[in-house]
Amino acid sequence: MPHPRATVDGALMLGTQARVAMLGDWLRSLELPIAFSEFERLPRHPAYKYEYFDGRAVLTPRPRYARALLDLTAFSPPATAASLAGAHLRPMEPADWNRLPELLAAAFHNVAPLVTLEPTVRLTVARECVEHTRAGGDGALVDPACCVAVETRGADCVVGAIVITLITCRDQGVEDLQRAHLTWIMVHPWRFSQGLGGALLSSAVTVLRGLGYSDLASTFLVGNDRAVLWHWRRGFRLVPGAHPVVPPLRNGEGDRG
Repeated sequence: MPHPRATVDGALMLGTQARVAMLGDWLRSLELPIAFSEFERLPRHPAYKYEYFDGRAVLTPRPRYARALLDLTAFSPPATAASLAGAHLRPMEPADWNRLPELLAAAFHNVAPLVTLEPTVRLTVARECVEHTRAGGDGALVDPACCVAVETRGADCVVGAIVITLITCRDQGVEDLQRAHLTWIMVHPWRFSQGLGGALLSSAVTVLRGLGYSDLASTFLVGNDRAVLWHWRRGFRLVPGAHPVVPPLRNGEGDRG
């Protein structure tokens, strides 16, 4: 059974999302042999610490994550969700998981850290993230709320997907409460700005409401401005003072930050 909104002194306490931490693990340190005057003009990304030593700019990963919450009782589907030219939504099927790595790599190809990786490495990272989610590493899947967007014409081409899982949160010191979490939402670049993401979210919200959930959490890397804007437009609100509950590392994993 779903649980009511969890707050501690007005701040939501969310479990750390492994899918975000996994992507953050692929942020790499960079060294640039440049003059200090050039270093001062470098654009700053919030996921890095910028330092200058002996004629070199040293960029060290320091990923930070924003947490947001959507009130499902007040959610209104965007107007574009009702009209999806050339695509339709359907429940996610087992075979769709094999298609998600390529979709994820394409959807986030220009977002840190994937933007810094070669295409083959980018696909490997995407495959690891998808497999981790499917295996339950991001919490139990809410299968009825997971769906894909498929091109209406031609082959059964998946151009969008949304994956909802359950995360652990705390309510006034009580552990192990479960909350719906927007673990993945991905849209292929050729379908950007066509309302597909809003339609996927609306579909998931409808199912979650029917299951009795009153809100939906989300986590994203600070510095991903596109994600911030998308969440804000869909009604998500940042959660101030949210602190992660860090799970134990899996074997072979590095520091999750």
